[in-house]
Amino acid sequence: MVSKLVRASVGILSLGFLAPSSIASPEVFDVAVQDWYTECLQTFLKQCCVSVPQDTHLRYSNFYLIDKEAGLCTDHLSCAFDRCSYKGIDASLGELSLVEEFESVQDRFDPINLPSHIAFPETAGDVSSAIRHAKGLKKKVSIKATGHSYAGSSTVGDSLQLNLRNLHKYANDDDAIVECVRNTNDITDRACGIALARGKNAYVKVGGGDVWSDVYLAVMGYQS
Repeated sequence: MVSKLVRASVGILSLGFLAPSSIASPEVFDVAVQDWYTECLQTFLKQCCVSVPQDTHLRYSNFYLIDKEAGLCTDHLSCAFDRCSYKGIDASLGELSLVEEFESVQDRFDPINLPSHIAFPETAGDVSSAIRHAKGLKKKVSIKATGHSYAGSSTVGDSLQLNLRNLHKYANDDDAIVECVRNTNDITDRACGIALARGKNAYVKVGGGDVWSDVYLAVMGYQS
């Protein structure tokens, strides 16, 4: 179903099953609700305990939703819908595992609240380009790292979403932990200045592509 990832000339990953928008530059793609249905809803159906609809969650960590190729999965299944509505999300969803096309069952749910376009920037320049493109389309911009916004703000309907998963992970670099020198009058590193003022002797570099597991592992490696 999913084609091999291809690196585009602008430094963004081009997804074979996300059709390039006819009005978009090569790094921005149209969102297909069917991709969300196939990758996200079906994952929840197979791995989810729905006995308490208000707490619909995966049996395994939703950390694994981050790398779903379309980039559309949300922390809670309901947040793909307007106002994170649970309409239609109940035990009867089990039968949907046999339904291949979302269009045939969409009347069960409240309106979808997914972005209309998505980009996977790898650099700050890619982010700037995508934001300029959103301005040209007169679209709002939504930002998604892991999709853990319980208010659904990382998945704003009809927006251009910047999915940050491909940005550089600074916490994974060998120099992620920077040690600061105490008792010196020549503190040129502002981050060290803040760290020392707070009684800390080091800081960790974190970028938009990092998630907390990256930070934890960097700190644990430094402490060991």
